[in-house]
Amino acid sequence: METTEEASEPPPERLAAEEVLARLQELPGWELQGRTTLWRRGSYSTVLEAVMAAAIVAFTAVTRQHPVGIRLNNNFLYLSLTTPAAGGLTAEDFDLAWIVNLVL
Repeated sequence: METTEEASEPPPERLAAEEVLARLQELPGWELQGRTTLWRRGSYSTVLEAVMAAAIVAFTAVTRQHPVGIRLNNNFLYLSLTTPAAGGLTAEDFDLAWIVNLVL
């Protein structure tokens, strides 16, 4: 049986604190939680609408192969973005946050 080693990609580059703050200023609806996580809370008319929004975010994150934290509480949807492999926020986190803003 032949085994092949996949070339592992280096982790994405973690953004400097100044870059995080600059990008956050241009990202409506998102806040910085700690130093390493983007956070957003959405309110919906019904639990079903919140669940549908969570499914859209999950699908978007999966297609981009990017982790996302999703928490539902009644008609509230809480999202968090970070890149564990980089130990904080990367350009990919901000890209996904922009996409989330567009689809929700």
